[in-house]
Amino acid sequence: MLTRALLAAALLPCACGGLLDFFKSPPSDPIPAFLAWFSSHGGSLHPNVTLSTFPEFGGRGLATTPGGSVSHHDVMFTVPASLIFTKQSIASQFPSDIKSQVLSIQTDDHAIALQLMIECSLGAASKFQPYLDLLPSDVTNLPTFSDEELDYFQMPPQGVDEMRMAISDAWSSLKPLHASMASAKSVSLSPKCTSEASFKHYVAIVGSRAMVLEGAKHLTPFADMANYMPSPEQRPAGSYGQTFLTYHVLDYSSGSLSVKADRDVAASKTSAQIFEDYGDNPNSIYLEAHGFVPFENPFNCAPVPNPPVSDPAVLAVMKELNIVPDSSTLETAPLDCPEACVDATGSISQKTQQYAYYAVAALASKPKKLAYCAQHAGDRTVAGSACIRYSSASAGVASLLEEAVKVGLSSYPTTKEEDAALLSASSSDLSERAKIAIRYRKATKELLASIAGASSSASPASKKTVEKGFDDVPLETKVETFNAFIEKLNFPVNDLTAYVAGNGMRVGTKASKDIKQGDVYISVPTGAVMSSENALTLTPAVNDLLTAGKERDDDFHTLLFFLMHERFVMGPESYWYPYLALLPTIHDYKSNNPFFFDEDKLDLLLGSPILSKIIENREQKERVFEAISADSAVTSAFGAVWTKDNFFWASTVLDSRSIWWAGKRNLVPLLDLINCQDGPPGSTVHSTDLDETGKNALTKAPWSFKAEEQVFENYGQPNHVYFMYHGFVLEENVYDCSMLGVGISATDKGGEDMEALKEKLIAAGFRSYNPEFCIPAEGPKMEEEVATLTSFLEIKAGVEVGGDKKVAEQLVGKYVEEQISRYGDAGAASADEGYGEKCMRGIAAAEQRVLRAIGERFGGGNGGKDEL
Repeated sequence: MLTRALLAAALLPCACGGLLDFFKSPPSDPIPAFLAWFSSHGGSLHPNVTLSTFPEFGGRGLATTPGGSVSHHDVMFTVPASLIFTKQSIASQFPSDIKSQVLSIQTDDHAIALQLMIECSLGAASKFQPYLDLLPSDVTNLPTFSDEELDYFQMPPQGVDEMRMAISDAWSSLKPLHASMASAKSVSLSPKCTSEASFKHYVAIVGSRAMVLEGAKHLTPFADMANYMPSPEQRPAGSYGQTFLTYHVLDYSSGSLSVKADRDVAASKTSAQIFEDYGDNPNSIYLEAHGFVPFENPFNCAPVPNPPVSDPAVLAVMKELNIVPDSSTLETAPLDCPEACVDATGSISQKTQQYAYYAVAALASKPKKLAYCAQHAGDRTVAGSACIRYSSASAGVASLLEEAVKVGLSSYPTTKEEDAALLSASSSDLSERAKIAIRYRKATKELLASIAGASSSASPASKKTVEKGFDDVPLETKVETFNAFIEKLNFPVNDLTAYVAGNGMRVGTKASKDIKQGDVYISVPTGAVMSSENALTLTPAVNDLLTAGKERDDDFHTLLFFLMHERFVMGPESYWYPYLALLPTIHDYKSNNPFFFDEDKLDLLLGSPILSKIIENREQKERVFEAISADSAVTSAFGAVWTKDNFFWASTVLDSRSIWWAGKRNLVPLLDLINCQDGPPGSTVHSTDLDETGKNALTKAPWSFKAEEQVFENYGQPNHVYFMYHGFVLEENVYDCSMLGVGISATDKGGEDMEALKEKLIAAGFRSYNPEFCIPAEGPKMEEEVATLTSFLEIKAGVEVGGDKKVAEQLVGKYVEEQISRYGDAGAASADEGYGEKCMRGIAAAEQRVLRAIGERFGGGNGGKDEL
């Protein structure tokens, strides 16, 4: 099935249609006349750029002049506004009554097509005749395929009849307006230019050649002549739109459009074709709008059938979440959701109806999770995390997709090899559209086969997470080596010594002498830390990445690449080895950091907002890894050590151990070994700042310590932050609070008028429709936070803020009851339960205690049982 999607802003036109006669016989070679016309009407052209004929691409395209070359970012041509068709420019030519009708046309393609039909009727009198002579007479986009030609897809595209009907209906409704436009211009309409067939033709012309700029279609002579070829510079999906305006510059004062080369084109004795990248689109978009199938497309995706649903509970959830309509049955459910389109990585976009279908379908094998999802599917606040973004969703979706790919591939009656043989045969029986259909199905099968092959031969992502010289050395030996390393760094002040702390703290620091509160007990030269500023390696390709990161001021990824290189490329040969050897390994993190926990562990946080935060953090890191992995400069620089586990390890190190000053993160040997503890009364929170010279980072003692006593710092964070990023909680934590959330949507009484809602929220000091509150178990801060929460609940309910106290109490009580109902059944703790499980039980229990306290103290004493 082909995707019915709007063309992205990055989508550029294609000159891939044939150039046979359509309405009249154009000159035998219309290119010279077009070039002369373009220049005479104010267009400017790079001296090395022209047009030429490229039969293998079905027509003409941009080319270099013989012996000429074009450099990346060269301005190839500039098209004046007077030669560009837009709905706005067309409407401006007519009296106000016609102008308003033109502007009201819903589809830009239709408005521009009407004007092209008028230009067609004008014939030689049209200002645009040389351009019209160059347009293709036959655009092979999807609506132009006959039913017989559609059969060549083998899996016929859906919705083609609807596309054809929509164009016919549009012509029926626009025919009177078209007559008025011609009359206002005193144009005698030619029957051959004003039929339904001609309207369909010009709609296809505009759809296949116009580009979207500032949200409006622009049909731009010359700019619509470049044929497609993906950029030689690899990029992650979704990034092309960010650079589109770099290559297509719209002058807002004059309305002209300048187009730059998106790659170097070397000189050739004859002429070389100048290609352009149209964006991150699958083959279905190019087929539907442009009528061609790319020779290569790194952003293609292949449609696969949705998995069947056999569990009524799964179907009920799909209906509740509007993934399938209420009329769906177990038999029709797969067909009632559009088929997923799987990319070369074997994935589908998470923010889609199709992903939601797969995620819910995967719950059929997880009874406990399905029951929890079914219980909360009607609760908009928690339904997403309960049913779609649950802890093991990505693995479940991947498993179903793997099977769907196999089913999809086996559903075709011919193989990709048979399709290739059919295309290579010198048979004249196949129409051009039939050949396009065969190329499309062949490309789809090739992608499915590649995904299936990659899946069957896949090896674990982490091939090199354990390095000799790291995990085979006793911890005591590592600490001794590290202390000797610190001695050589000559810190101006250092009253600390690293040692094996035990008691679950692994490594810590102890005072080498008495330390008084407020004294600087460690001073670290900025040159003795791992930072983005100090990042430099012995590998030139990695240094190129570091240089690029510094130029972008990308502090995080520059330091991440530096850390990964030293840990996994250099290993024991790294200057930083004594420090790196003391850092937790990926195996350490998998045992105590929730980022790496499996679904069974994370289920202890069901209902807690922290669970969603952990999953969102994991998904975000997954997306970043996939995006960076699409950059060949990174993968070639790191080679075999560029793995997901290694990337996750480095990211976790930066998240959990970075120390900040001057707005940037640093990995600081020795200082980052200090463990966390709540301090005595009068103690301070950790802070590190540069001295007056800017050459040393100073840290003052938060409270006093005796010689040989373990030194601690208070990081000043609540337990859920400690747990999410560091893997621990404090039994005594004066800064602890429970994170609670609430949101407003259009279904709430207060959300019926979104503009009025926005004003109320701003007036009350809110900057989000979904704020988070961190509420302590008691004290003035609790009262302050609950008062703020109450104000938000009043806005959400559409009642006066600070008005009826009884109503406010009921709102708080109802909120408490709903929040508590979302927590899962954690069950009894086992005797051998690990530290991470205990942390999660404690966090969830603390949140529920806070909620009950809120209900008792601020909900009118009803414990959250009254209903509005």
